[in-house]
Amino acid sequence: MLVSIKPIHSLVAAVMEGVGTPDLIVDGNVSLHDYRLKPTDTDRIGKARLVFWVGPMLETFLKGPLVDRAPRAEVVTLAEAPGIRLLETRQSSGWGAGPDAQGMLPTGFATDGHLWLDPLNARRIVAAAATHLAAADSEHAPRYTRNAAELYKRLDALDAALRPKMAALGGKPFVVYHDGYQYFERRYGLMAVGAIAVAGGGDPTPRRLDEVRQRIRVSGARCVFGEPQASATLLKSVAEPSKARTATLDPEGLSLEPGPELYFTLITGLSETLAKCLQARG
Repeated sequence: MLVSIKPIHSLVAAVMEGVGTPDLIVDGNVSLHDYRLKPTDTDRIGKARLVFWVGPMLETFLKGPLVDRAPRAEVVTLAEAPGIRLLETRQSSGWGAGPDAQGMLPTGFATDGHLWLDPLNARRIVAAAATHLAAADSEHAPRYTRNAAELYKRLDALDAALRPKMAALGGKPFVVYHDGYQYFERRYGLMAVGAIAVAGGGDPTPRRLDEVRQRIRVSGARCVFGEPQASATLLKSVAEPSKARTATLDPEGLSLEPGPELYFTLITGLSETLAKCLQARG
């Protein structure tokens, strides 16, 4: 079993707990947006029986290899899993799709792929994983079903705990490094007002940074959130003129150890960082 990125790997690993551990492609502290496949990755893809990924709108580096180098594998595209709620990528200039991104996103990027950040989608990822694992490994199907049932309970409890905590943050504007959080925002009524990075990658231009500073000033954004791979100097330069606070969000779990608990640690960590920054006084 092979899984593309850490958050998805965590959920699949939790379904497989007690049976085995899936392999992970994007390991370590490298973002999926910067990842380049290694020869060992293509070898593993070629040998895999079952591969889980979000889809071509997210893990662009896997599009070709999954077609050309995975002849034996069943490829599970989770963006197409039953019940998954998909959101369109935001394409206004405030979200990085303005002049610096040539006014549009590349073909195939109309759907936002960061779907795991809604715990309800995580529930459906678990369901898809259990279904496909049971079909591929009928001997352990009862275990996959039991593990999935326990995960549903944990995900429901996580969602129930987050709702009142995040409700207290409603109406408090903030800016993020890249537009990767709208599934979390929509689920919990949060008020992100823009992103620093431009769509399709590349460093933001001075004009882009000036636009972001203006957006922070006009919106009264309380916090500017970076990510592990973002420049701390750049973040500070954007936030300082308005005296907005800064903090780091880790939507992919780059700083976390892979495994069944990563997903819960990741989501809890996002909520705690958001709350600590947005509720701080002064």
